[in-house]
Amino acid sequence: MEVVKLAIRLLKNTLHVETIPYPSKRAPPPIFTFELLRYPSRDEEKCIGCGSCAHHCSGKATYLEEDGDRLVIRFVKARCIGCGRCSEICPVEAIEMKQPQLFAYTREELPPEETLTKPLQRCCVCGTPFAPQQLVDEAIAKALEKLEEPLYTSMSKDYAKLRDLCPSCRKKLSLVMGTHPVKYIKEVIKADA
Repeated sequence: MEVVKLAIRLLKNTLHVETIPYPSKRAPPPIFTFELLRYPSRDEEKCIGCGSCAHHCSGKATYLEEDGDRLVIRFVKARCIGCGRCSEICPVEAIEMKQPQLFAYTREELPPEETLTKPLQRCCVCGTPFAPQQLVDEAIAKALEKLEEPLYTSMSKDYAKLRDLCPSCRKKLSLVMGTHPVKYIKEVIKADA
């Protein structure tokens, strides 16, 4: 019985809808404040050119372009929303959110585009540019820092051979050069036995 009473009450309320009458006086206009956003400041020396900042940029303010033997990282301040994802994701902490700027621009005030260039490493076999040199060096250092003997000596020699090869040539030549991952599995099995 209570369900029927509730249904009747709901029907009455939906049929009798009132709006709040518009006030006789207008409300005062809101006070607008401009917030200062923090924009990324990039350290060219620390940057390894990995492109993480561009891949994770919410506002698409940072993007990558290849220009011959160089990787160009472009940053458009007018597109930046100040979220800070680029500084959080940077593996070498080359980006800091520290330059407060005004949020709104006129067309005449648009800040210039910032560019950062990194030389690309060329493959010694096919000649294709494949990655920034600093990125290759950083990746090799990170891979080797966690290894222990006997793998460290053999892998550091192999990494020296593979450093100048693009991924496709590395794949093709790994069996010929004796740097295929199967080799390391066999070495671990020998060391454990």
